[in-house]
Amino acid sequence: MKEKLVQKIPEISIISAISDNNIIGLNGEIPWNIPEDMRYFKTLTNGNTVIMGRNTYESIGNPLPNRINIIVSSKMSSNMNTYRNGIIYVDNLEKAIKLASIFERKIFLIGGYEIYREGLLYADNLYITKVHKVINYSAKSDKITMFPGFADDEWKLKSSKFGDDCRSIGLDYTFYVYSRKKKIKKFLFFK
Repeated sequence: MKEKLVQKIPEISIISAISDNNIIGLNGEIPWNIPEDMRYFKTLTNGNTVIMGRNTYESIGNPLPNRINIIVSSKMSSNMNTYRNGIIYVDNLEKAIKLASIFERKIFLIGGYEIYREGLLYADNLYITKVHKVINYSAKSDKITMFPGFADDEWKLKSSKFGDDCRSIGLDYTFYVYSRKKKIKKFLFFK
């Protein structure tokens, strides 16, 4: 009889900054510059594991320091995980989470749309910076990335804090932290 190794999945969180019209990216870039939000992101993810899609990684341009970086790319062969230049590449989010669990660190899903959409099934927490601005764009010439909707009734607001630097940068934003109302038990089974 084959035995199965059971691995408990560490805490999984989604972290994102989102405009009032649900935009998270415009033409491959973040459409605002909020230093306080960047510090917040760094503080939360530092020393942990970050999982992102290939496009998100390409927009960053390099592995995030002091974090385990896992890139999900459908262009990877389904039977191959690759480690290259400080980055682990896998072909789907489930594999990324299984792999990240081995490191026993908190897991942060940092984008883009597909990672967030699928990640909402696994997430325990949402760290959302709501940027109180409507991002204008041209449907013909601009490429936008949106945050997928999430059901408010599945999440409990744990905290909210208005940004400290709103006046100095001329942009209002609020930090929200949500936790899943009904915890889901997540275990991995390895053959």
